[in-house]
Amino acid sequence: MWKLLEKLKKLKPKKIDFKSFFCRYKITMNSNLFYQLNNVIGYDIKVIDDFISYKTTSKGIKRLKTSINIDNILIQDLLKEKYKFIIKNRIIMIFCLTIITIIFLTSNCFIREIIFSKPEYYDSEVYKVVHNHLIRVGPVYKLDENIKNINKELKISFPHYAYVGISKLGSKLMVDINLEDTPKKDNIINLEPGDMISKYDGYIIGIIAKKGVVTISTSQTIKKGNLLISGNLNFYNENKEPNYICPDGIILGKTVVYEKIIVKKEVKETIYNNKKNEYFNLIIGKHVKNISNNNNVNVGYARINRIFGIGSLFSLNKITEYLIEEITVNYSEDEAIRYAKSKIIYDFNLTKLNEQECIESIDFVSINECEDVYEVSFMVKYIRNFCEFKKKV
Repeated sequence: MWKLLEKLKKLKPKKIDFKSFFCRYKITMNSNLFYQLNNVIGYDIKVIDDFISYKTTSKGIKRLKTSINIDNILIQDLLKEKYKFIIKNRIIMIFCLTIITIIFLTSNCFIREIIFSKPEYYDSEVYKVVHNHLIRVGPVYKLDENIKNINKELKISFPHYAYVGISKLGSKLMVDINLEDTPKKDNIINLEPGDMISKYDGYIIGIIAKKGVVTISTSQTIKKGNLLISGNLNFYNENKEPNYICPDGIILGKTVVYEKIIVKKEVKETIYNNKKNEYFNLIIGKHVKNISNNNNVNVGYARINRIFGIGSLFSLNKITEYLIEEITVNYSEDEAIRYAKSKIIYDFNLTKLNEQECIESIDFVSINECEDVYEVSFMVKYIRNFCEFKKKV
Protein backbone atom coordinates (compact mmCIF):
# COMPACT_ATOMS: atom_id res chain seq x y z
CA MET A 1 0.00 0.00 0.00
CA TRP A 2 2.84 2.43 0.81
CA LYS A 3 4.44 1.77 -2.55
CA LEU A 4 1.15 2.55 -4.25
CA LEU A 5 0.83 5.83 -2.37
CA GLU A 6 4.37 6.78 -3.36
CA LYS A 7 3.47 6.14 -6.99
CA LEU A 8 0.39 8.34 -6.62
CA LYS A 9 2.52 11.19 -5.36
CA LYS A 10 4.92 10.86 -8.31
CA LEU A 11 2.13 10.90 -10.90
CA LYS A 12 2.21 14.67 -11.51
CA PRO A 13 0.07 14.60 -14.69
CA LYS A 14 -2.73 13.11 -12.65
CA LYS A 15 -3.71 16.30 -10.93
CA ILE A 16 -6.42 15.89 -8.26
CA ASP A 17 -9.07 18.67 -8.07
CA PHE A 18 -11.01 18.62 -4.79
CA LYS A 19 -14.52 19.88 -5.51
CA SER A 20 -16.34 17.99 -2.82
CA PHE A 21 -19.51 20.03 -2.95
CA PHE A 22 -20.21 19.09 -6.57
CA CYS A 23 -19.20 15.42 -6.31
CA ARG A 24 -22.18 13.24 -7.16
CA TYR A 25 -20.45 9.98 -8.10
CA LYS A 26 -18.21 7.47 -6.37
CA ILE A 27 -15.73 5.53 -8.54
CA THR A 28 -14.13 2.21 -7.56
CA MET A 29 -11.50 0.68 -9.89
CA ASN A 30 -8.40 -1.47 -10.00
CA SER A 31 -5.21 0.47 -9.20
CA ASN A 32 -3.71 -0.51 -12.57
CA LEU A 33 -6.57 1.25 -14.38
CA PHE A 34 -6.12 4.29 -12.20
CA TYR A 35 -2.49 4.65 -13.43
CA GLN A 36 -3.77 4.94 -16.99
CA LEU A 37 -5.84 8.07 -16.22
CA ASN A 38 -4.83 11.66 -16.82
CA ASN A 39 -6.24 14.77 -15.09
CA VAL A 40 -8.49 12.93 -12.62
CA ILE A 41 -11.20 15.11 -11.03
CA GLY A 42 -12.04 13.80 -7.56
CA TYR A 43 -11.56 13.86 -3.82
CA ASP A 44 -11.50 11.54 -0.83
CA ILE A 45 -9.19 9.01 -2.50
CA LYS A 46 -8.96 5.70 -0.64
CA VAL A 47 -6.69 2.74 -1.34
CA ILE A 48 -8.08 -0.66 -0.33
CA ASP A 49 -5.89 -3.62 -1.32
CA ASP A 50 -5.61 -3.48 -5.12
CA PHE A 51 -8.49 -1.05 -5.54
CA ILE A 52 -8.77 2.73 -5.46
CA SER A 53 -12.00 4.63 -4.79
CA TYR A 54 -12.70 8.35 -5.03
CA LYS A 55 -15.57 10.79 -5.51
CA THR A 56 -16.03 12.89 -8.59
CA THR A 57 -18.38 15.22 -10.48
CA SER A 58 -20.35 14.82 -13.73
CA LYS A 59 -17.40 16.42 -15.55
CA GLY A 60 -15.09 13.83 -14.02
CA ILE A 61 -17.35 11.02 -15.26
CA LYS A 62 -17.26 12.41 -18.83
CA ARG A 63 -13.45 12.65 -18.69
CA LEU A 64 -13.27 9.10 -17.32
CA LYS A 65 -15.43 7.70 -20.16
CA THR A 66 -13.19 9.31 -22.80
CA SER A 67 -9.99 8.00 -21.16
CA ILE A 68 -10.63 4.26 -20.59
CA ASN A 69 -13.19 1.48 -20.98
CA ILE A 70 -15.55 1.75 -17.97
CA ASP A 71 -16.96 -1.81 -18.18
CA ASN A 72 -14.79 -2.97 -15.29
CA ILE A 73 -15.31 0.17 -13.21
CA LEU A 74 -17.96 0.51 -10.48
CA ILE A 75 -19.76 3.86 -10.74
CA GLN A 76 -22.17 4.76 -7.93
CA ASP A 77 -24.63 7.65 -8.22
CA LEU A 78 -24.57 8.98 -4.65
CA LEU A 79 -27.42 11.43 -5.24
CA LYS A 80 -29.70 8.72 -6.60
CA GLU A 81 -28.85 6.42 -3.69
CA LYS A 82 -29.59 9.23 -1.26
CA TYR A 83 -32.98 9.81 -2.93
CA LYS A 84 -33.70 6.08 -2.79
CA PHE A 85 -32.86 6.07 0.92
CA ILE A 86 -35.09 9.09 1.57
CA ILE A 87 -37.97 7.68 -0.49
CA LYS A 88 -37.64 4.28 1.21
CA ASN A 89 -37.74 5.93 4.64
CA ARG A 90 -40.71 8.08 3.58
CA ILE A 91 -42.58 5.00 2.39
CA ILE A 92 -41.84 3.20 5.64
CA MET A 93 -42.92 6.26 7.64
CA ILE A 94 -46.15 6.66 5.63
CA PHE A 95 -46.86 2.94 6.03
CA CYS A 96 -46.31 3.14 9.80
CA LEU A 97 -48.51 6.23 10.09
CA THR A 98 -51.22 4.47 8.08
CA ILE A 99 -51.07 1.43 10.38
CA ILE A 100 -51.18 3.67 13.47
CA THR A 101 -54.15 5.58 12.04
CA ILE A 102 -55.99 2.35 11.27
CA ILE A 103 -55.28 1.05 14.78
CA PHE A 104 -56.46 4.35 16.29
CA LEU A 105 -59.67 4.38 14.23
CA THR A 106 -60.26 0.71 14.98
CA SER A 107 -59.77 1.25 18.70
CA ASN A 108 -62.32 4.06 18.74
CA CYS A 109 -64.89 2.61 16.34
CA PHE A 110 -64.62 -1.07 17.20
CA ILE A 111 -64.38 -3.27 20.29
CA ARG A 112 -61.66 -5.81 20.97
CA GLU A 113 -62.71 -7.07 24.42
CA ILE A 114 -65.19 -6.75 27.29
CA ILE A 115 -63.70 -5.96 30.68
CA PHE A 116 -65.16 -5.30 34.14
CA SER A 117 -64.04 -2.11 35.88
CA LYS A 118 -64.06 -4.08 39.16
CA PRO A 119 -62.93 -7.66 38.45
CA GLU A 120 -64.31 -8.84 41.80
CA TYR A 121 -67.82 -8.00 40.53
CA TYR A 122 -67.51 -10.17 37.41
CA ASP A 123 -70.93 -11.60 36.51
CA SER A 124 -71.16 -14.23 33.76
CA GLU A 125 -74.84 -13.39 33.13
CA VAL A 126 -74.06 -9.69 32.62
CA TYR A 127 -71.17 -10.66 30.34
CA LYS A 128 -73.50 -12.90 28.30
CA VAL A 129 -76.08 -10.12 27.81
CA VAL A 130 -73.41 -7.61 26.74
CA HIS A 131 -71.69 -10.11 24.44
CA ASN A 132 -75.01 -10.87 22.70
CA HIS A 133 -75.01 -7.25 21.48
CA LEU A 134 -71.64 -7.63 19.71
CA ILE A 135 -71.34 -8.25 15.97
CA ARG A 136 -68.05 -9.67 14.71
CA VAL A 137 -66.24 -7.60 12.09
CA GLY A 138 -63.07 -9.54 11.23
CA PRO A 139 -60.87 -9.67 14.35
CA VAL A 140 -62.94 -7.03 16.20
CA TYR A 141 -66.57 -6.33 17.16
CA LYS A 142 -69.13 -3.56 16.98
CA LEU A 143 -72.33 -2.97 18.97
CA ASP A 144 -75.70 -3.76 17.38
CA GLU A 145 -77.43 -1.27 19.70
CA ASN A 146 -76.59 2.10 21.20
CA ILE A 147 -75.12 2.11 24.69
CA LYS A 148 -78.11 3.92 26.22
CA ASN A 149 -80.53 1.11 25.26
CA ILE A 150 -78.12 -1.62 26.38
CA ASN A 151 -77.77 0.07 29.77
CA LYS A 152 -81.57 0.09 30.09
CA GLU A 153 -81.69 -3.62 29.36
CA LEU A 154 -78.94 -4.34 31.90
CA LYS A 155 -80.63 -2.39 34.69
CA ILE A 156 -83.97 -4.06 34.01
CA SER A 157 -82.43 -7.54 33.84
CA PHE A 158 -80.21 -7.13 36.91
CA PRO A 159 -82.11 -5.01 39.46
CA HIS A 160 -80.09 -6.38 42.40
CA TYR A 161 -77.19 -4.10 41.40
CA ALA A 162 -77.22 -0.47 42.52
CA TYR A 163 -75.79 0.36 39.13
CA VAL A 164 -74.93 -1.73 36.08
CA GLY A 165 -73.99 -0.26 32.73
CA ILE A 166 -71.40 -0.18 29.96
CA SER A 167 -69.14 2.53 28.59
CA LYS A 168 -66.51 2.58 25.85
CA LEU A 169 -62.84 3.06 26.68
CA GLY A 170 -60.84 3.00 23.44
CA SER A 171 -61.18 -0.49 22.01
CA LYS A 172 -62.46 -1.89 25.32
CA LEU A 173 -66.09 -2.16 26.40
CA MET A 174 -66.12 -1.39 30.12
CA VAL A 175 -68.79 -2.98 32.33
CA ASP A 176 -69.45 -0.98 35.51
CA ILE A 177 -71.16 -2.72 38.43
CA ASN A 178 -71.76 -1.14 41.81
CA LEU A 179 -73.24 -2.78 44.91
CA GLU A 180 -72.94 0.06 47.37
CA ASP A 181 -76.63 1.02 47.30
CA THR A 182 -77.90 -2.53 47.83
CA PRO A 183 -79.97 -2.47 51.04
CA LYS A 184 -78.52 -4.43 53.93
CA LYS A 185 -80.44 -6.09 56.72
CA ASP A 186 -79.85 -4.45 60.09
CA ASN A 187 -78.28 -6.68 62.71
CA ILE A 188 -80.66 -6.80 65.67
CA ILE A 189 -79.10 -7.80 69.00
CA ASN A 190 -81.22 -10.55 70.57
CA LEU A 191 -80.92 -11.19 74.31
CA GLU A 192 -83.79 -13.65 74.72
CA PRO A 193 -82.96 -17.21 75.81
CA GLY A 194 -83.54 -19.96 73.27
CA ASP A 195 -81.88 -22.25 70.73
CA MET A 196 -80.45 -22.12 67.21
CA ILE A 197 -82.18 -24.60 64.89
CA SER A 198 -81.62 -25.41 61.23
CA LYS A 199 -83.74 -23.67 58.61
CA TYR A 200 -82.49 -25.88 55.74
CA ASP A 201 -81.86 -29.49 54.83
CA GLY A 202 -78.22 -30.09 53.99
CA TYR A 203 -74.82 -30.95 55.45
CA ILE A 204 -72.50 -28.91 57.64
CA ILE A 205 -69.17 -27.55 56.37
CA GLY A 206 -68.22 -25.02 59.07
CA ILE A 207 -69.00 -24.02 62.64
CA ILE A 208 -68.41 -20.55 64.14
CA ALA A 209 -69.96 -20.63 67.62
CA LYS A 210 -69.68 -17.70 70.03
CA LYS A 211 -72.20 -18.56 72.77
CA GLY A 212 -74.09 -21.72 73.57
CA VAL A 213 -73.49 -25.47 73.22
CA VAL A 214 -72.87 -26.87 69.71
CA THR A 215 -74.83 -30.08 69.18
CA ILE A 216 -73.63 -31.06 65.67
CA SER A 217 -70.30 -31.58 63.88
CA THR A 218 -68.89 -30.80 60.44
CA SER A 219 -69.74 -33.13 57.52
CA GLN A 220 -72.93 -34.10 59.33
CA THR A 221 -76.21 -34.27 57.37
CA ILE A 222 -79.09 -32.48 59.07
CA LYS A 223 -82.76 -31.79 58.50
CA LYS A 224 -84.72 -28.58 58.78
CA GLY A 225 -85.63 -27.95 62.42
CA ASN A 226 -82.69 -29.92 63.89
CA LEU A 227 -80.99 -28.34 66.91
CA LEU A 228 -77.65 -26.75 66.02
CA ILE A 229 -76.63 -24.60 69.02
CA SER A 230 -78.40 -25.01 72.33
CA GLY A 231 -78.88 -22.02 74.62
CA ASN A 232 -78.92 -24.44 77.59
CA LEU A 233 -75.43 -24.36 79.07
CA ASN A 234 -76.22 -27.63 80.90
CA PHE A 235 -77.35 -29.40 77.71
CA TYR A 236 -74.97 -32.33 78.24
CA ASN A 237 -75.51 -32.40 82.02
CA GLU A 238 -79.00 -33.79 82.66
CA ASN A 239 -78.49 -33.79 86.45
CA LYS A 240 -78.46 -29.99 86.56
CA GLU A 241 -81.27 -27.54 86.03
CA PRO A 242 -81.42 -26.02 82.49
CA ASN A 243 -79.52 -22.72 82.33
CA TYR A 244 -80.61 -20.87 79.19
CA ILE A 245 -78.87 -17.97 77.49
CA CYS A 246 -79.25 -16.42 74.05
CA PRO A 247 -76.97 -18.48 71.75
CA ASP A 248 -74.85 -16.80 69.10
CA GLY A 249 -72.96 -18.24 66.15
CA ILE A 250 -72.94 -19.22 62.51
CA ILE A 251 -73.29 -22.76 61.18
CA LEU A 252 -72.31 -22.94 57.51
CA GLY A 253 -73.71 -25.69 55.33
CA LYS A 254 -74.50 -26.65 51.76
CA THR A 255 -78.10 -26.91 50.69
CA VAL A 256 -80.19 -27.14 47.52
CA VAL A 257 -83.40 -25.10 47.41
CA TYR A 258 -86.23 -25.15 44.88
CA GLU A 259 -87.06 -21.50 44.16
CA LYS A 260 -90.17 -20.26 42.33
CA ILE A 261 -90.19 -16.59 41.31
CA ILE A 262 -93.25 -14.74 40.03
CA VAL A 263 -92.48 -12.14 37.34
CA LYS A 264 -95.17 -9.76 36.06
CA LYS A 265 -95.35 -9.49 32.28
CA GLU A 266 -95.64 -5.71 32.44
CA VAL A 267 -94.05 -3.63 35.19
CA LYS A 268 -92.91 -0.07 35.77
CA GLU A 269 -89.24 0.19 36.60
CA THR A 270 -87.05 2.99 37.91
CA ILE A 271 -83.61 3.02 36.28
CA TYR A 272 -80.56 5.26 36.36
CA ASN A 273 -79.88 6.06 32.75
CA ASN A 274 -78.56 9.27 31.17
CA LYS A 275 -75.35 10.76 32.55
CA LYS A 276 -76.35 14.16 33.90
CA ASN A 277 -73.33 15.51 35.69
CA GLU A 278 -69.63 14.69 36.10
CA TYR A 279 -67.13 16.30 38.46
CA PHE A 280 -64.30 15.62 40.92
CA ASN A 281 -64.15 15.92 44.68
CA LEU A 282 -61.24 16.13 47.07
CA ILE A 283 -61.58 14.55 50.52
CA ILE A 284 -59.12 15.55 53.25
CA GLY A 285 -60.06 13.92 56.53
CA LYS A 286 -63.72 14.82 57.08
CA HIS A 287 -63.67 17.78 54.70
CA VAL A 288 -65.07 17.38 51.18
CA LYS A 289 -64.30 19.88 48.41
CA ASN A 290 -66.03 19.58 45.02
CA ILE A 291 -63.91 20.50 41.99
CA SER A 292 -65.21 21.65 38.58
CA ASN A 293 -68.83 21.00 39.53
CA ASN A 294 -71.35 23.32 37.93
CA ASN A 295 -74.45 21.51 39.10
CA ASN A 296 -73.86 19.72 42.37
CA VAL A 297 -77.28 18.20 42.92
CA ASN A 298 -78.27 14.60 43.53
CA VAL A 299 -79.99 13.66 40.28
CA GLY A 300 -80.47 9.95 41.02
CA TYR A 301 -77.51 7.66 41.32
CA ALA A 302 -73.95 8.84 41.88
CA ARG A 303 -71.11 6.51 40.88
CA ILE A 304 -67.85 7.24 42.72
CA ASN A 305 -64.50 6.21 41.22
CA ARG A 306 -61.47 6.74 43.43
CA ILE A 307 -58.54 8.03 41.34
CA PHE A 308 -55.92 7.98 44.08
CA GLY A 309 -55.63 8.53 47.80
CA ILE A 310 -53.95 7.68 51.11
CA GLY A 311 -56.30 5.57 53.21
CA SER A 312 -59.03 7.68 54.81
CA LEU A 313 -56.78 10.74 55.13
CA PHE A 314 -56.83 11.93 51.54
CA SER A 315 -58.50 10.93 48.27
CA LEU A 316 -59.38 12.36 44.86
CA ASN A 317 -62.59 10.94 43.40
CA LYS A 318 -64.48 11.23 40.12
CA ILE A 319 -68.25 11.54 40.60
CA THR A 320 -70.68 10.63 37.82
CA GLU A 321 -74.36 11.36 38.45
CA TYR A 322 -77.21 9.76 36.52
CA LEU A 323 -80.85 10.68 35.99
CA ILE A 324 -83.72 8.61 37.35
CA GLU A 325 -86.02 7.40 34.57
CA GLU A 326 -89.42 5.72 34.92
CA ILE A 327 -90.09 3.18 32.16
CA THR A 328 -92.66 0.48 31.40
CA VAL A 329 -91.14 -2.92 30.74
CA ASN A 330 -92.81 -5.80 28.91
CA TYR A 331 -90.91 -8.98 29.76
CA SER A 332 -90.34 -11.79 27.28
CA GLU A 333 -89.67 -15.31 28.57
CA ASP A 334 -85.88 -14.90 28.32
CA GLU A 335 -86.00 -11.53 30.08
CA ALA A 336 -88.29 -12.99 32.79
CA ILE A 337 -85.77 -15.80 33.42
CA ARG A 338 -82.91 -13.29 33.74
CA TYR A 339 -84.98 -11.08 36.05
CA ALA A 340 -85.98 -14.04 38.24
CA LYS A 341 -82.37 -15.16 38.52
CA SER A 342 -81.37 -11.63 39.47
CA LYS A 343 -84.16 -11.56 42.11
CA ILE A 344 -82.73 -14.69 43.73
CA ILE A 345 -79.30 -13.01 43.96
CA TYR A 346 -80.87 -9.79 45.32
CA ASP A 347 -82.82 -11.63 48.05
CA PHE A 348 -79.72 -13.63 48.96
CA ASN A 349 -77.66 -10.46 49.44
CA LEU A 350 -80.34 -9.05 51.75
CA THR A 351 -80.07 -11.98 54.17
CA LYS A 352 -76.36 -12.73 53.85
CA LEU A 353 -74.65 -12.55 57.25
CA ASN A 354 -71.22 -14.00 56.55
CA GLU A 355 -68.69 -13.47 53.74
CA GLN A 356 -68.43 -17.24 53.27
CA GLU A 357 -72.08 -17.48 52.32
CA CYS A 358 -72.54 -17.68 48.56
CA ILE A 359 -74.59 -19.02 45.68
CA GLU A 360 -72.77 -21.92 44.06
CA SER A 361 -75.11 -22.30 41.09
CA ILE A 362 -78.56 -21.35 39.80
CA ASP A 363 -80.00 -23.99 37.44
CA PHE A 364 -83.09 -23.18 35.42
CA VAL A 365 -85.90 -25.74 35.76
CA SER A 366 -89.02 -24.40 34.02
CA ILE A 367 -91.13 -21.38 33.13
CA ASN A 368 -94.91 -21.34 33.18
CA GLU A 369 -96.77 -18.55 31.36
CA CYS A 370 -99.98 -17.38 33.03
CA GLU A 371 -102.32 -14.55 32.04
CA ASP A 372 -100.38 -11.66 33.63
CA VAL A 373 -97.27 -13.32 35.05
CA TYR A 374 -94.53 -15.86 34.46
CA GLU A 375 -93.75 -18.53 37.06
CA VAL A 376 -90.03 -19.24 36.84
CA SER A 377 -88.48 -22.16 38.73
CA PHE A 378 -84.83 -22.83 39.63
CA MET A 379 -82.75 -25.26 41.63
CA VAL A 380 -80.29 -23.16 43.62
CA LYS A 381 -77.21 -24.50 45.39
CA TYR A 382 -76.25 -22.35 48.39
CA ILE A 383 -73.62 -22.17 51.05
CA ARG A 384 -75.70 -20.60 53.82
CA ASN A 385 -75.87 -19.88 57.49
CA PHE A 386 -78.23 -22.62 58.67
CA CYS A 387 -78.96 -20.97 62.03
CA GLU A 388 -82.45 -19.75 62.88
CA PHE A 389 -83.31 -18.52 66.38
CA LYS A 390 -86.10 -20.31 68.26
CA LYS A 391 -87.33 -18.63 71.42
CA LYS A 392 -87.56 -20.80 74.56
CA VAL A 393 -91.19 -21.47 75.39
